Amino acid sequence: MSKKYACWRVSSGDQNEARQLRAFEECGLTFDGIFGDKQSGKNMNRPEYQRMIAMLEPGDLVVFSSLDRMSRNYEDIAREWERITKEKDCDILILDMADLLDTRKSKDLLGTLISDLVVRLLGYVAQSERENIKKRQAEGIAAMPVDENGRKISKKTGRGFGRAEKRPEN
Repeated sequence: MSKKYACWRVSSGDQNEARQLRAFEECGLTFDGIFGDKQSGKNMNRPEYQRMIAMLEPGDLVVFSSLDRMSRNYEDIAREWERITKEKDCDILILDMADLLDTRKSKDLLGTLISDLVVRLLGYVAQSERENIKKRQAEGIAAMPVDENGRKISKKTGRGFGRAEKRPEN
């Protein structure tokens, strides 16, 4: 008998997975397991995700709330999609794109082609967003004021943090 697994991911410990868990509750499926990691989507080296993958058997279903919750790496998304659907012979459902990304539907050549194209396109978007987030974060840190010791001043605490900036010697 096939099983249904849900998988969530948030990028850091201070982020909240509640939105994804709510989507799983509201989708109308009963899950045999829900797996989640509080880790970056830059790669697939996430313990709970890997534990879920190891449990998969042919015919099982893996559900993500959105494709970027699987990963934010273009190549990893394509590779994992292939691994789950072809090597493991399981299905994938992406809740926020269920009309296009539900491999239980249209298992013919055209349906597979459409899913593969959409996954590639959205994988590109997910990685681009990750790169933009990193760039904006670096720009924000660079623009932060510094204290008398040359350390960046936290907007949250008003105190310096991190290493002091190197100041040019006179």
